[in-house]
Amino acid sequence: MSLMGIQEFSHKTGISKSALRFYEKKELLMPTKKNEKGYRFYDQEQVKEAHMIANLRLAEVPLESIKEWKGIVEPARRKDYLDSLLHSIQKRVEILQNSIRFLKGDFQDISLIEKEPDEILWYEATAQVGKFGPLFQERLREFDRLGVPVHALYLKYISGENPVHAHMGFGIQACTGVDIPQHANVETMQGGLCIALPGRSADNHIKQHYHQLLDYASQNRWYPAGPIVEWYRGPSFSHFDLLLPVVNWRGNNG
Repeated sequence: MSLMGIQEFSHKTGISKSALRFYEKKELLMPTKKNEKGYRFYDQEQVKEAHMIANLRLAEVPLESIKEWKGIVEPARRKDYLDSLLHSIQKRVEILQNSIRFLKGDFQDISLIEKEPDEILWYEATAQVGKFGPLFQERLREFDRLGVPVHALYLKYISGENPVHAHMGFGIQACTGVDIPQHANVETMQGGLCIALPGRSADNHIKQHYHQLLDYASQNRWYPAGPIVEWYRGPSFSHFDLLLPVVNWRGNNG
């Protein structure tokens, strides 16, 4: 078997000698052998492996993940693990592409956000446009009596124009461990990519804002992945955004 010194192996792979020494230090790529003077030697079969490690490093895959992949002996499991790494890389690439597309666009007041998952209790309610506040306050008092902290409020349109039939949502901690109040439906809202438009409570132009968000999504090649939701949080729930979950036209979310 023909062996290459570190200089030749570096030329062969295009990977610097310092990077090869780093891979050895982190036990990612060990020389086939070292002689009595400490010179490193590699074989031809390590070229592909070195390229793979270098590309995973360029893609910012964590060292521990690369070591775990290298430690898998069974070919099928090794391939499955590599596929999972590639999926994570692709997802990060798409998030970057989406962010670049957003930053290049005329985004006005609209922003692109990664919404965290939330545990939500939903109630059905009917009220005039901009008049759901008292209904929210009534439910908040009920949650307060039950000792259930609420960190966010949601409003999801069902039907009607004035009055409006909607779902009122209350974001709670999943680990509260209390009995669910009557007439509430529990949902774990999945996190994901959303476009957001800031608004004001009791805004008489809320309908136009809904259309503005949908128009923006259409013009910028976003595909709605769910209904628009009004999202209230912060002190006295005074911070308000319209959220539209989205995917790109290829069907991949961020």
